[in-house]
Amino acid sequence: MDAVIADVMGTVRGTLLESAEAAARRGDRAGAAGHYQALAALLSKQSRMAPRAEDQERLAAAAVRFSQEAKALGTPPGREASTGLADADPRRWAAAERPSTKLDDVVGLDHAKTRIRQGALTPLLRPDLARKWRVQPGGGILLYGPPGTGKTMLARAIAGSLDAALFVVKGSDLLSKWHSESERNLADLFAEARQEPRSVIFVDEFQWLAPSQDGPEATGAERRVLCQLLQELQGFEEHPDCAVLFMAATNYPWQLDPTAIRRGRFADHIYIGPPEAEARLALFERSLRGRPTGRLDLPRLVDLTDGYMAADIVAIVDMVARAALDAEVSMGREPAITQAQIEAEIEHTRPSATPELVRRCETWRG
Repeated sequence: MDAVIADVMGTVRGTLLESAEAAARRGDRAGAAGHYQALAALLSKQSRMAPRAEDQERLAAAAVRFSQEAKALGTPPGREASTGLADADPRRWAAAERPSTKLDDVVGLDHAKTRIRQGALTPLLRPDLARKWRVQPGGGILLYGPPGTGKTMLARAIAGSLDAALFVVKGSDLLSKWHSESERNLADLFAEARQEPRSVIFVDEFQWLAPSQDGPEATGAERRVLCQLLQELQGFEEHPDCAVLFMAATNYPWQLDPTAIRRGRFADHIYIGPPEAEARLALFERSLRGRPTGRLDLPRLVDLTDGYMAADIVAIVDMVARAALDAEVSMGREPAITQAQIEAEIEHTRPSATPELVRRCETWRG
């Protein structure tokens, strides 16, 4: 009976999706929005009932996606979208920064830094030697791992080491409610990056751009965006002298379409995990440097934060420092950060990622 129910529910999802897309093609925005919202509600309910965590995540993500689609279609024509960059200035993808941080400034992640240096930095910095060794500069790198491990920081450090323009966007920012607008956003982003002598494109939440196409929730719009992305990535192979490094990051690599991240399009898939003990010690030392402190047992703090992400440790120290600042203003004298205060903040701070998510990222192989 469970199999029969699952089959029926899958049929209902497919029917709702087909009805929504048909209504959108007819220009019936209200009808399409209603079908998408019904589909989102069904997927949300199914995600709560799914027995496996993987299915729960996949169905919940699809529910959010179709709910946003319904909300976008409910916006009257001509009105600007309330979120995202799709209706912004024509030069919406102008590089936001030229970072000064270098790869050597990044705490820990030694294996990842070595892979990045070999696979991306050296070929782009020495294209003459890259040609000698028949190594193609630029291309793509996929960073995956739990949230808060430093993927965005790595992108900034790579751009700083290359003296490159850095384009930082979220996958969802590139998507638009308007037909073909998402594809144009991608094309514009890559076109802007190619105007620079060297550039790094960093797309966070990459699963929004390249979701798996296997499930019944895949839409025609998603397929068109994926085709545009593959076309842009193909350009790296057709123009080997192009000094553009494309970096994608995700916390859920198993949600990606295998076609989009195959070897060749992406030179490397690099796991960015929680910091090891030595890196956690360095993070505490760096975060506490220059702040008034009492006698601290840093090795104990390192032990207490096993399983915490780099961003968690920085945030813990920052919150204790904010409390000390408030105490100084209230008491009129300078307090010092104590061991007890940091330990109390650790106790009240959950790691950014669950052990299950960390394990899934560690064992995923693209």
